[in-house]
Amino acid sequence: MHSRERYLETLREEYRRASKQRKSQLLNVARRRTRLNLKVLIQKLAHPPRAGERREGRRTASYGSEVVTALIVAWELFDYPRGQRLVAALRSTPRG
Repeated sequence: MHSRERYLETLREEYRRASKQRKSQLLNVARRRTRLNLKVLIQKLAHPPRAGERREGRRTASYGSEVVTALIVAWELFDYPRGQRLVAALRSTPRG
């Protein structure tokens, strides 16, 4: 994986300066070497990630601690259902 990224780094500048015909030649060679999809290669060569930018990350918490505590209690009461079953169980109980 790391060597593939290094190869694409060396190819990136040449790809950006190349004519349309030369770009297709470079993409064909890169497809054979990296075995990546054409659209993935175009994305990686034409639009490199910015320095310091991360694509993956954890989401911030949506709910406060009181809501999480109440959901845990309800989850335990309904015998640990997940997803749609938990939603259906919560909707079927009377509010009070």
